[in-house]
Amino acid sequence: YHKTDKPQPCREKEEKEEKNIFEKTFDKILDFFLSKDPRKWLVLIMILGIILRFLAVSNISPLVADEMVYGVHPIGISDSGVISLQHQCPVWMYLTDFAYKFFGANAFSMRFLSFFFGLLTIPLLYLIAKKLFNKKVALISAFLLSISWFSLRYSLGEMDLTMIFFILFAFY
Repeated sequence: YHKTDKPQPCREKEEKEEKNIFEKTFDKILDFFLSKDPRKWLVLIMILGIILRFLAVSNISPLVADEMVYGVHPIGISDSGVISLQHQCPVWMYLTDFAYKFFGANAFSMRFLSFFFGLLTIPLLYLIAKKLFNKKVALISAFLLSISWFSLRYSLGEMDLTMIFFILFAFY
C-alpha cells in the first residue's frame, strides 16, 4: 500500500502473529540449548547416531558373507505361510520382510532393522546407565555407543543389533 493509505489492521495482525510464532519457536530452541537439561545432549547424540548409521548402512560393502546368506531369506516369508525357519529368529525374519515390502528389495531395507534398533539402543543405554550410575555417565555411554565402530559396522542385514536392543530392553 502507499504511504497515504491507511494500514490494514488484518494484515498487520497476521504479520505480528507470524513474528510471534517465529520468535516463540526460536526462543524455545534457544532456551533448550542454553538450559542445563542433559536431554539436549541426548538429542544431539541421537542426531549424530542417525547420521553415522545412515552413512554406514548406505556405504558398507554388500559383500559380507552372512548378509548375502541370511539377508535374502526373509523376502516373502510373511506370505509363505511358514511360521519359523530352523536357523534364524522368526521375529527378525517377519520384521525384515515388512521392511522389504515398505522400502523394496534393496540393501537399505535389508539393513533397516539394524539401523532402527541400533539407533533405539542409544537412548535405551542412556536410561540404563542413568539408573545404574548418573546422568554424566549415561551421556558418555550414549555418545560412545553412537560412534562405536562395532555398532556402526554391524548395521548389516543381521540380527546382532536387534538382539542387543531387546536384551538391553529386557534388562531395563
